[in-house]
Amino acid sequence: MGEKVIPRIALCTPTRDVVNAEFYQAAMRMYGRFCTHYVATGQADIMHLTDLGTLLPDMRNSLAEEAIKAEATHILWLDSDMTFPHDALERLLAHGKPIVGAGYSQRKSPARPTTAKNGFWVYTEEDSTGLEAVDFLGMGCMLVETALYEAMPKPWHMLGYSSAMERTIGEDVFFCRRAREMFGVETFIDHDLTKEVLHIGWTHYSYQDALADRPELLESQRRDGGKTSIMVADAETTTDVA
Repeated sequence: MGEKVIPRIALCTPTRDVVNAEFYQAAMRMYGRFCTHYVATGQADIMHLTDLGTLLPDMRNSLAEEAIKAEATHILWLDSDMTFPHDALERLLAHGKPIVGAGYSQRKSPARPTTAKNGFWVYTEEDSTGLEAVDFLGMGCMLVETALYEAMPKPWHMLGYSSAMERTIGEDVFFCRRAREMFGVETFIDHDLTKEVLHIGWTHYSYQDALADRPELLESQRRDGGKTSIMVADAETTTDVA
């Protein structure tokens, strides 16, 4: 029998120049716990990779390349404006999914989720639990199997454009769509973890902010005939891709 491959995690953080202190505290608590319970016992390995810049797609592409070169089995994407529980990594790893992560609200009002399915926002309700397959998920707290990057032709991350929405589509939407279209790989949201993740802005935004602002968002969609719905099926990429 072949030697068992232990998980080798690349914790990847794209950032401009500095990281939020609360993010740093959350990351160190999680890193320390994982090292104590899994790395020290030979059950896993972990490293931290950071890329500084302003173009988020480029930073994610660069970090993914570094993770592959380092022979990581997984990339844990953690944005530097997030907080999360100390066991976030092990909980995501336990799901055994190629793409799985926590949802979170955008850090502005009205607060919108960063998760959508079939053209509509996916809300984590008070009674939401377990995993749910979605069309895309923000990558602020997401675990991805590195093998997916190795199989997918570049570019892995880039911006697109939605004619219906008349706005730019993020690099996270682009990646999740390509994974599904090219390999049939679904993206999953962990609703339980979502309830423990915060997006740091002038205040802290949680799933509850998105729920509170939902009536205002639905009313704005009604007034403009649905243009502000999350309709990304027609997103046009800015370059030719396979």
